[in-house]
Amino acid sequence: MKFFSKKIQAAYLIIGMLLSVQCAVAFSELKAELLQFNPSQTRTPELTQTEAHLSLPMIMGEINRWYGFNTMPIFQDLIKKITTKEKQYLSCCYSFYTGTANTWISLGDVYKKLYELFNQGKPPLTDIRVFKWLSAPKKTLLELLKAGFTNGNMVDDTMPLLKSYVISANLAPFGNVNFPGECTFEYFLNAKSHTPISDTFYTATLAIFGLSENEVKLFIPELQKLPDYLNIKLQKPAGSNNATEDWNPQTLTQIFIPKALADKIAYITWIQGIPFEESLISWVENNARTSFGKILSYKDLKTPLENIRTELITKKGTHPLHKAMLSGIMQNKYIPSKYLEQYRYVPYLVPNLNFMQARINLYFDDIEKLRTSGIKMFDYRLTTPEQEKNYQEALNTVCQKIYDFKKAKDAQEKLTPVTAPAA
Repeated sequence: MKFFSKKIQAAYLIIGMLLSVQCAVAFSELKAELLQFNPSQTRTPELTQTEAHLSLPMIMGEINRWYGFNTMPIFQDLIKKITTKEKQYLSCCYSFYTGTANTWISLGDVYKKLYELFNQGKPPLTDIRVFKWLSAPKKTLLELLKAGFTNGNMVDDTMPLLKSYVISANLAPFGNVNFPGECTFEYFLNAKSHTPISDTFYTATLAIFGLSENEVKLFIPELQKLPDYLNIKLQKPAGSNNATEDWNPQTLTQIFIPKALADKIAYITWIQGIPFEESLISWVENNARTSFGKILSYKDLKTPLENIRTELITKKGTHPLHKAMLSGIMQNKYIPSKYLEQYRYVPYLVPNLNFMQARINLYFDDIEKLRTSGIKMFDYRLTTPEQEKNYQEALNTVCQKIYDFKKAKDAQEKLTPVTAPAA
């Protein structure tokens, strides 16, 4: 028995050595392919960003677990539309995705429609979704990032300063699957928002067009009803993760940004808008409790991420990881072109591909600059054509009322004689 046991041990040793050799050869081949990869080549990628993300079996498994993709034709049709549009812009642009509650979508639509009504001599804002329209001081992306790193902190995109300028986006609709608070598709299917909408935002938006707070109140009830036209309930498939509640789909926006411009107004991030610093990600992952072969969840990473945040703040900028990120920011290490060419050509060679996100500074101090920037945006919803028709009619009606009210007020003020002050 002893002798037989040694033979088995020897056999396992030989098998282990052979597997080690095979793994070494495979790794060597992958490394060689990576070294040969040249992002400056002008050839068109074989995959769109969405296709690249879906090409990885482990990621596809999580998408099925959370959303039952293989049993949901409505999702499959949606992805076909998205990838078809991606192919149109494949050679010139990078694509980004964000899910937004329809309360905010409708307010953005109100601003856009009113802008067109009050500027009828200008071209319409075609294929543009306005995300940031309230006035703010001009800030570059570099300035915003540096501000986010004060006192040894890391970027946190819930900071009021960043929220005023930057939108959170993924590189594919299902990006960050298994991270409900970070996944675009989760925001698309459920009404979530970091900031609840209030009358203040309606007042601030209509003030841009010259309406007073009391005048805005005349239209708020009608404006607040706009999202109701887009309401839809979608039953979760049996067996999907958290299948006890229906989904309440919102709006998914696809953003195409010309490559050169993307490097100026966007950066690649990890959780909570932290720059995609691989040394930091490796540290957090190595300190997370998880099982082999499993995509990490936020629950796995929460404690080590909180620990490293505390440590960085305590050391006030002297920590090596903080220095690495700050250096990366100054050297443009996190710009999209450093990652997305490889992402689209050889996704299986990209570490932590599912975790990649982006933050985009879509604040333009002049809406005409956005219109002529080359940026294109397309909305996707699961609503019926009838719902969309009714929504557009209601939107046009209330915006026309606001426009007519303001024009009538302006005309009346011109007719009212100005009384000279008493001597």
